[in-house]
Amino acid sequence: LRFGLPRSGDGVLVWGRSPTAWRGEALAARQGLPLIRVEDAFLRSIHPGRAKAEAPLGLLIDPVGVHFDSATPSRMEEILQSADLQNSNILARAEAAASRIKHLHLSKYNNSDPDLPTPDPGFILVIDQTRGDAAIRHAGPAPPPSAPCWRRPCATIPTSASSSAAIPNRRRPASRSFRRGRCGGPDHPPDQPCLPP
Repeated sequence: LRFGLPRSGDGVLVWGRSPTAWRGEALAARQGLPLIRVEDAFLRSIHPGRAKAEAPLGLLIDPVGVHFDSATPSRMEEILQSADLQNSNILARAEAAASRIKHLHLSKYNNSDPDLPTPDPGFILVIDQTRGDAAIRHAGPAPPPSAPCWRRPCATIPTSASSSAAIPNRRRPASRSFRRGRCGGPDHPPDQPCLPP
């Protein structure tokens, strides 16, 4: 890999569907070169890159598209459509990988403590996503809700405790390196009884 204009036989790499990807897309189209999209792997790191500047442990390199864009195919989609998913060897590898991921409590980010006690029954966890994230913009979602996301579950079970959580990219709203959530409105105070909507 190198920075700069492509040479004969090169391809053009862009970061997923980022706001600057159009530059590489235009260059590849103009020169008739392959366009390759790169994204964080599903098991990325302990902390988000914005939190600790941690490089990803792996990358998704896709010469077809990007997996979260519902308007275009991706290499992952092609594999799922064409691979022999009834092959016992493939199924055994997938089952072993899934079991290992669950056993080790792995996720995209891994700065959690699996030994913490679980909350009492009736707890509501509302998980947010960063506002304007490419995975939302290109998945064909509904418009952002007009009210904070915790109001609907609180209205459903108004006497229960609730917690409004976010993906790690927006846990520190005062920091410029962290992004706002999609739900809008102030977060419900964690571990507090729901208030009437």
